[in-house]
Amino acid sequence: MDNKTKELIQGSTYYTITQDPFLGGLVQELTVKFNETQVPTAGITFNKKMSKYELYLNPKWFSTLKLEERSAVLLHEVMHFTNKHLFRLPFLDIEDKERQLYNVAADMAINQYIRNLPKGCIDVKDWKLKDGNKFPTLRTMEEYYSLIKENQDANKDKIQEYSEKPFDQHDWDKLSDDEEERMLKEAKDLLKRTIEKTIKDF
Repeated sequence: MDNKTKELIQGSTYYTITQDPFLGGLVQELTVKFNETQVPTAGITFNKKMSKYELYLNPKWFSTLKLEERSAVLLHEVMHFTNKHLFRLPFLDIEDKERQLYNVAADMAINQYIRNLPKGCIDVKDWKLKDGNKFPTLRTMEEYYSLIKENQDANKDKIQEYSEKPFDQHDWDKLSDDEEERMLKEAKDLLKRTIEKTIKDF
């Protein structure tokens, strides 16, 4: 990682802390990795080998964003963690196509709480029910997944678009019992460190 890239993520993280000290502190506790070839934009995942939560960023894409947009991306990824999407999706026995729809639903559930997201992010306001009305707001990932499934014909273009080019990418493969235990333990430790840091900084 070159100095320019380091400054980019550090500046974005510090700005995020000024917007939300807890979520910004949570970003600081993640292992950040840059990948230009496998990650088109960003993603958060649990590294089963290292027992660590990792935040992946494509530096070329990330560097094109404004500061507020970079901060919004960081918030987007950590909100997958705080909303426990990483603890639910790996345990669903479903095909990859269904996982893609769950990923759309997860993004839909959290994006409505985040300002300054870059173009291309999923917006619940763009999705329609069969009767032409817009999707309701403030629902969970599971609720939006059901709405997407029930209203596929009304949103087929968007489903196709996001299936071919998702905003972010996650490794949400099924976990063994041991991997699940390590994942939950690291989540507790991660939250504990973040809480302690947040309280200390105040």
